[in-house]
Amino acid sequence: MKGCLTLLGTSGSLGIPVIGCRCSVCLSSSMHNKRKRPCNLLQIEDKNFLIDAGPDFRELALKYHIHKLDGLILTHTHFDHIAGLDDLRVYSFLTNQPLPILCSAITEKELKEFFFYLFQEKVKQKFTFVSLGSKKRDVEFLNIKFSYAFYEQIGMQVTGFRVGDLSFVTDIKNYDHDLMKMISGSKTLVIGALEWNPTRAHLGLHDVIEIASKARVESCYVTHIGHELDHHKTNENLPKFMQLAYDGLSLEFTL
Repeated sequence: MKGCLTLLGTSGSLGIPVIGCRCSVCLSSSMHNKRKRPCNLLQIEDKNFLIDAGPDFRELALKYHIHKLDGLILTHTHFDHIAGLDDLRVYSFLTNQPLPILCSAITEKELKEFFFYLFQEKVKQKFTFVSLGSKKRDVEFLNIKFSYAFYEQIGMQVTGFRVGDLSFVTDIKNYDHDLMKMISGSKTLVIGALEWNPTRAHLGLHDVIEIASKARVESCYVTHIGHELDHHKTNENLPKFMQLAYDGLSLEFTL
């Protein structure tokens, strides 16, 4: 069975261009240097999954004609990954069914606190949850098998996912053997890094090169990118198996 992951938004939390910034990347005319906030469309057979729903989701849904959505997969609850949740209500309106969300128990709790008005008892529920176990590392979501691993970013639990030979890991800072075990041998790894050097909340490209090499992945695409990285110049200095992703990039994989 084949699947496809389209990276709709590949920037960090600020988007690119950054408001008010006059750096060379933000002023670049290259479409590869224009990036929306985190959002990813996962297509498997006739099912459409969204991995994270950033603030630009509505614009992206219209641009890419996402008229149907079967489920949402959330990595964590930082604003740049969940701000589009309100716009996802339309898919419940279209089907008259709540939209299933796959996430950790911690993410579910935080999401209900952040969007409290969507989960009040008197409100007809637009979403339902499939919670990830704290120990089990595989889950079936809408008849598709996913593997997952937890890691940490400045005190927040984040979830990485694998489906078939594709692994998706964003907003990564601290991790352990569980994550390396999950991504090991992936044909394709999508992983986050803001710039060349690590920051307080993110790994850098040097770290990602090491992780991808240890995991022996065939291809690695970097997402959640900051305006410190010019798409073309950076790719010239990356290993052959790795490159910066860009908005609209589609990656095929096998289940």
